[in-house]
Amino acid sequence: MAGIRTRKRGKTWSYSFEAGNVNGKRKVIEKGGFASQDDAFDAGVEAYSAWKHGCISVAARKTLLSDFFDQWVHTVCPTRVRDSTVYLYDAMVRNHIIPHLGHIALQDLTPLMIDQWASHLMQMDNLSYSSAKTTLAILQAGLKYAVYPAGLIRSNPAQYISIPAKAAKKIIKRTIISPERLDALLETYPPGTMLYTPILLFYHTGMRIGEALGLRWSNIDFRSETITIDHQLVYVPRLHGYYLRPPKTATSSRTIRIDGQLLAELAAWRIMQACNATIFEDSFTYNYLDGDRVLCGSRHLQGRYPELDLVCTYEAGKFIRPSRLSHMLQQEGLNSHSFRHTHATTLIENGAPAKGIAGRLGHASVDITEQVYIHNTAALQDRTEQIFEATLRRQKDDDVDKV
Repeated sequence: MAGIRTRKRGKTWSYSFEAGNVNGKRKVIEKGGFASQDDAFDAGVEAYSAWKHGCISVAARKTLLSDFFDQWVHTVCPTRVRDSTVYLYDAMVRNHIIPHLGHIALQDLTPLMIDQWASHLMQMDNLSYSSAKTTLAILQAGLKYAVYPAGLIRSNPAQYISIPAKAAKKIIKRTIISPERLDALLETYPPGTMLYTPILLFYHTGMRIGEALGLRWSNIDFRSETITIDHQLVYVPRLHGYYLRPPKTATSSRTIRIDGQLLAELAAWRIMQACNATIFEDSFTYNYLDGDRVLCGSRHLQGRYPELDLVCTYEAGKFIRPSRLSHMLQQEGLNSHSFRHTHATTLIENGAPAKGIAGRLGHASVDITEQVYIHNTAALQDRTEQIFEATLRRQKDDDVDKV
């Protein structure tokens, strides 16, 4: 068959064929370990036929789980989910699926094997309950593809498996940041430092970390006192770079109103940014999207690409990486979600409707807001009790009026 190539590597033979282009680069599928050239060629024909019909490019004979998932993650998933999701799948597969199940042939995998793996996954890999459920869901999704359209196995052995409900769950403490704690943070990281503006954005808006770091000055309307969130800064491992991408869901793209205090702080920082460009002169870094739309900080690209007017930058101008910001917050025992929890809880404690909070945070439904971000704080308990007492008083007054 045209397109199938074979070659000898050591004592065994391998096949290869071209499978189109990915991001402008030739994609070649290759597999080795065959005893003879004919065996390699026959396997190559079968794999090529499967690829042409939309199946994953592995032979339908005994296929190691490690081989199948390697190709599923890197060949199928990029066409169906975001790059950040592919990165998650790849990490979970490499760290928690392949080490325990990778040596088993896909066709030999049984529900009992998977159930035993799932029952001990948290203990073996020190995972939280949520991460274990995610890992199992990835295994189930991959094996579902192996059933259809790949046609490598007849049924999904992981379909009815679950993480045991009685498994010990790691409870991640969600920190509510008090006004006093906020003041202390802003004193430690004053205006001009890397953390100051992101902290203010997190606290006053409940933004996600990628949303804040991808925010541009053109997104802020000082007259209408609004911020429009339409991009987020993300790292794409497959492409080895930072990109500005639209939010993951339609509801995450939103315009929110902001308070006068935040507006004043942002206006002052904008002036300071402009001053820093003059003060630092040749050592000031400007940010651009290059020809491949990769975000880069450079002092030598002026005029070649349009400058990107990012709000959150270092004092000397360069964009802030999410990983660096996360690390700095971790040193304080916090993360960006600590501010998100605080923002939602503060609003609900002061009577804001859950639907309004969901819209502000970019949630698809009010259920997510109530279940994940709104905490059963003492203030909420006090307010609930006050509502009940007021109800009792009204009922008592109504009874007196009837008499």
